[in-house]
Parts: sequence; structure tokens; C-alpha cells
Amino acid sequence: PKPPSLEMSGIATLGSKDYTVLADAIAAAKDGDTMKIKGVILDALVIPERLKNLTVEGGGDAQITSQGKPAVSCAGTGVKINGVAFSSKASSCVEVAETGSLSMEKCKVTSDTGSGVIAKGGKVRLAQCEVTDCGLYGVLASDGGQADCVGSTVSKCKKAGLLARGQNSVVRASEQGSSTQNQHGAGCDDGGKIEISDCTFNNNQFSGVNVGPKGAAGCKVERVEFVGNTFGCNVDSCELVIDGCFIGESRQVGVLAKNKTAPFSLCLKRAQIVESKVHGVWAEGEGRVSSCS
Repeated sequence: PKPPSLEMSGIATLGSKDYTVLADAIAAAKDGDTMKIKGVILDALVIPERLKNLTVEGGGDAQITSQGKPAVSCAGTGVKINGVAFSSKASSCVEVAETGSLSMEKCKVTSDTGSGVIAKGGKVRLAQCEVTDCGLYGVLASDGGQADCVGSTVSKCKKAGLLARGQNSVVRASEQGSSTQNQHGAGCDDGGKIEISDCTFNNNQFSGVNVGPKGAAGCKVERVEFVGNTFGCNVDSCELVIDGCFIGESRQVGVLAKNKTAPFSLCLKRAQIVESKVHGVWAEGEGRVSSCS
């Protein structure tokens, strides 16, 4: 059965005035203002470069849903959004431009046609957020963007849960889960970098972490649990440090290293690898496996 269609029931409050059109509220907003969201708003929140330190506060039922464009486009700096659910049918649900910096706390993000959150040259921080059911990536840092995820969950995305792609793009995650993705729990390629600590990356269809061709130097995972992935960690033509991790019940290989385009460098330090179906560690081609000494 088709899900029930949403009906507009929400308002945005800025000072003492209520708005049903978000663009009108943004046009009236000044640096440092607080906008309060209640109910369901069928619109898009576009925060221009001129706005600084805007705070958007949601109530328990606050939801912004858009069609054909991101539910949030942020070019302003110091923007904070708390307690709002976002959904969109677009290439992304939340997008942070090169000039933008956005902090989201206790928000839910979904986009069945695109990525959940994209730091497209800008900076985004997710704390205690849920990103789920995305048609592409859960959280993507590209074009030199940075994404920091703390205490959040990413699940059921068609591609990777977390991805850093492109020169100087970075994804950092701590105390986070990234599970049941159709591809990887987290990954990087084309100059992107990942730094993962104290996380659980379980039951992903391909790998818990995939460090792809041309990943940046310095990629590392520390104290991460990888259980039930096809490959716990996959390293292709670049370098990865695996420190203090538990890798178990891999459907094929616990740690796979190969050199499709360049030699790999794999450092295993205090790693526990158990109950892999085929191999615990498999390295093929030119590269180096060491104990980080």
C-alpha cells in the first residue's frame, strides 16, 4: 500500500511572527536569530551565505519535507539545527556548500532518491542523529568538505553509509554505528580520508570499511567492531591503519589488501580477527602488511 501523503500542518516562528513559507522566515532572519519549527512543513530550508549563527529548533513533531531539491541547503556559517526530521526526493536531503558550516543534533535524515547529508566543500557535524533509508550515501564529504559524526547512526543506505571522496575531503566518526548498508559501512577514495574510532560497522553487504584507490594517506580505524560483513576491512592501492579492532564472522575475508593501481600499506595493531568464512587476512599483489612497529 502507498504511504499516506503528508499534509502541511507546520509553522516557522521567528520572534513573535509565524510563517508558513520558509523563504519568508529566512528573509526576515538576522544573525544570531532562533527559528522554531512545529509540525510538518512541505518546503525547503535555504540558508544563504549572509546568515551567521542561525539556530533552528524543532519540537517533537517538527518535520521539513521537500520535493526536487534538498530539504536543507546551507551556505551560512555557524548554523545549528536541533530536533528536526528532514526528508526529500532529490539528489541529497541536506547539503552544505563551500561557505557553509552546519551542526545538527538529534535530527533524522532520509532521502530515498539521493544521499542523506553532503558536505560539498563545507563542514557539517552530526551529533545523536539518525540517517537512514537513503538512495545513495548516508553521509558524503566531497569537494574538500568535512563531516564529523558523533554518537549517530547510519543505516540501510543503497551505497556506503559514510564516504569521503575527493582531495582534502574528510569523514570522522566516533561512537557511531554504520550498519546494513548495501555497500560499505564507511569508505574513501580519490584523495578522501577517513578517521574512525569507537564505532560498530556490522552486517554491511560488502565491507565494514573500504579504503579505495587513491585514498589519502593517514586513513585509520581504531577500536571498531566489524561483524557480519562480507569483508571486514578492504584496502585497495592505498594505506590503512587498523588499531585495536575486532573483526568477526566475515562472510569471506576479515581483512583484504590488494594493489589494483598502486602498492598498498596495511598496518595491523592489536587487531582480533576471528571466524572468517574463507581467510582471516588475505593480501595479493604488491604491498606491505606490518604490525605498525
